[in-house]
Amino acid sequence: MLNAAWVEFLRSDITGRYMLAIFAAIFATIIGYALTGVALGLSALVQIPWRIASGSAMRGLSREKLAAEFAPAALLNDPPPSLVALGKEIDISAIAMGGVCVAGIVTLVAFLGTGTEIFTGERGQFSGAGVTLVWPQR
Repeated sequence: MLNAAWVEFLRSDITGRYMLAIFAAIFATIIGYALTGVALGLSALVQIPWRIASGSAMRGLSREKLAAEFAPAALLNDPPPSLVALGKEIDISAIAMGGVCVAGIVTLVAFLGTGTEIFTGERGQFSGAGVTLVWPQR
């Protein structure tokens, strides 16, 4: 696929090369962002036991405090403060972002793979969503 993109780049005029370079830069930036998100998410996921052991959010919990925070009247106003503190302590946002980035990478790989011969089977036809593409067989 990269070889085909390079051949297309060499065949293009200056405007085509400019557009392909912009596309490649955007693609590289998105991949870099996604890989960074995965790395930060994995780092936060691995650190959960140490953050819980050294943090104060889990030690400050008691049955009475949780009962008061999870009372229906209290839940209508704000999220439970102990739950928010625990989420911040284990950096749940980085873990969630890592999961979203993994899902994005998987989707991207599947999207790029739909145009390959693995899915089209070299039979000269590909159908999906009510559209059929036909090209000469090899």
